[in-house]
Formats: sequence, structure tokens, C-alpha cells
Amino acid sequence: MTKIKLLLLALLQLSIYAISFEGKVLYIHDGDTMTVYSDFLGKKKNIRMLGIDTPEVNFNGNTQGQISLDARDFLRSLVPIGSMVTIDLGRDGDLNTRRLLGTVLYKGQDINYEMLKSGLAVPYFIEPFDKEIMYKYMEISERVFLEEIGLYALDVQLPYEFRMSVQNRVGTNYVGDLKTKILYSPEDGHLVPPYRRLFIRSFERAMQLGYKLFTK
Repeated sequence: MTKIKLLLLALLQLSIYAISFEGKVLYIHDGDTMTVYSDFLGKKKNIRMLGIDTPEVNFNGNTQGQISLDARDFLRSLVPIGSMVTIDLGRDGDLNTRRLLGTVLYKGQDINYEMLKSGLAVPYFIEPFDKEIMYKYMEISERVFLEEIGLYALDVQLPYEFRMSVQNRVGTNYVGDLKTKILYSPEDGHLVPPYRRLFIRSFERAMQLGYKLFTK
């Protein structure tokens, strides 16, 4: 069987099952982004860690300061440069994007989860999102939030709010409360605890998911 046929067969199998591949860590940019080299893909790829968001080291020339460096350095301690990691993109993963969105696995650990557990990352769920992963991440994030670990002990903006403020933008996504199934407008999204926020792009989609609109 030719190499082309083997590759096509592999891609067909990936479309049915979860897409995952191994890669060597080349560089860690911040607490939720790394560059890996994959023999399977035959090239370098930037990996954005799924379901988490960490303080910005450098966003359009702006930084969130020491806490962003702490998050980056903690990720470097979890997966040192040169480590062979597995990148799990899930069943809906796309290998053709410039930056891949996935879960980083190393020595039996879900590294995304470990970042949340440290308090140096906050959950970042944009619908559609794998429910099993979402509720697993929500549970650990609630504990970290209530115990005021990591960035929750500091007076710092959530990373996605920081990026919007730098760009002088306001959010456009509706915010669903994963526990109460109440839907909040972009302006009222701050009323939902950070660990229970699900960002939903349209009101119609939120209604399909069974959310009910918040009324003041």
C-alpha cells in the first residue's frame, strides 16, 4: 500500500475517532500555548490548550505582569522543553488550522486540568464543548476559586476580559450558567461565577440548549 493510501486511511480513521498525535515540545509561549513538532504531521504546530485561559505575557504589547510569567513557568515545569506529549483534539478536531485546539497529555496527566488546579488558569468554555471535559474542569475550577488559589487570590482581570479591554472591545457572546441553565446577556455575563460560564454565540443556540433568559 502506498504512503498516500496509508495517509488517507489514517485520516479516515481520525474522522471517526478522536484525533490525537504525539509531538515534541519546542517552545512554551505562555500558560496555555506551546509549539510542538509532530512526525505524524511532518511540521511544527502551535497548540492552544482547550478549555483554559491564562494571563497574557504579551498581548499587543500589553502584559498581565508576574502572574502571567508564573503561569508560563508552571507549564514549563509540567512539560519541560523536549518532552514528548500527546495532543488530543477530540472527534471534532481540525488538523488544518494554523493553531490547533486540544488537550495536552503527558505521563498520564491532563495538563490542561493541572493548570486549572494550580489556579494559574481559568476555565474558558465556548459552545460547542465536550460536556465530560467541561464539567470535569468546572468542578476543579470551583474548588480553586472558593479556596482563592493562584490568580483568584489577586486583583487581576480574567485573561479574556484583559484582551477585550486592551482592544477596547466588549463581549458579544451570551453567557450561560452551567449550573442554573440561566442565560445572561453579554453585559450581564459577569454575574455568572467564572467557573460556570459557557460562552454561546447566539440567543437562538442558547434556547436550543435549554437555557432560560435572565430577568432583572
